[in-house]
Amino acid sequence: MDGEVSRVFSIGERFKTSLRVNVPFLSLNGAAFAIDPKVKLSTASDLAHYISGILSGVLYSEKLTEGHPRIYGDTLSQLIRQMVAGRSDLMVVTGISGRLEVENHFPDAGIRLVHEALVRILVYHYLNKKNRHVIPLITPVLAQMHQSGEIMRMKASFIRERVH
Repeated sequence: MDGEVSRVFSIGERFKTSLRVNVPFLSLNGAAFAIDPKVKLSTASDLAHYISGILSGVLYSEKLTEGHPRIYGDTLSQLIRQMVAGRSDLMVVTGISGRLEVENHFPDAGIRLVHEALVRILVYHYLNKKNRHVIPLITPVLAQMHQSGEIMRMKASFIRERVH
């Protein structure tokens, strides 16, 4: 492996052969969506009062809902169907992916954004240590792409193409 795109900060701590490019490539917000108008969240600790639907293997949502009632799904569509069926009160997913899924596939389900930023997740590029010489070349380019807004445009395009 030469590298990985868009991994959380802790990957560099866990895998010593991976070197982080220290410019966050993306910033994502963990958000909550619900149908029931009684669902209200002021802080992430309010999740304790509800059954949360989360995607399997997504660490930030597992941490947010740890010790709280939760159910798992493999896709956003599955999480929404579980919420529509009353098996969960809300779903915790990234704000952008949740909005796109609702708009594109469930526009009439009455789903609303309950909390836009339960947690902010920064993701980074990682390179195998054999490619450490590339880091000084990539770092300023990523910084410029971030500053110009190019990364945000790429992010939106990527999600639109892949969310079903």
